[in-house]
Amino acid sequence: MVIRIGDAKTDWVDYFILLPTGDPRFTKGNGAEFVTADAAGNLYGGKPSTRKFQKYVRVRP
Repeated sequence: MVIRIGDAKTDWVDYFILLPTGDPRFTKGNGAEFVTADAAGNLYGGKPSTRKFQKYVRVRP
C-alpha cells in the first residue's frame, strides 16, 4: 500500500509514500518489496508479484 521511510534502529516511520495503484481492500502482493534511491532523491520500488519496477520522482515544494 505504501513505501515506509524511517529508522530501523528506533522502529519509527517518518514518511509514507502512497502507491498510485494500491487498493486498501487488497493487501496481498500490493506494494513494493524492494526500494532504492538515486543521488537526486528519487525512489525506485520493485514489485515481485507483478514483476514491475517503478520510479517515484522527488517533488519539491
